[in-house]
Amino acid sequence: MNIGHKKPSDYLRHFYYDTCVYDPLALATLFKRVGADRIVLGADYPVGGTDPVGEVKEAVTLSNDELPMVAAGTAARLLGIETRLTRS
Repeated sequence: MNIGHKKPSDYLRHFYYDTCVYDPLALATLFKRVGADRIVLGADYPVGGTDPVGEVKEAVTLSNDELPMVAAGTAARLLGIETRLTRS
């Protein structure tokens, strides 16, 4: 597949990712590489952790705007769902 003159990593912001990676360092790296606006909260229930928001907080420090965006806002926007967190 010819992707032009860009590196594969240049396309990372074309996708959305979930937080269910089971490794705080990998999660922190994901936030650093693609930004909080491209990440949605993932919970791999019943095999994942019991506190997915806590796992995000452990891995990376997010602003007061970023945590609600990751926890619900971006997913709601992608799905066309209005929530109290996403209303302006």
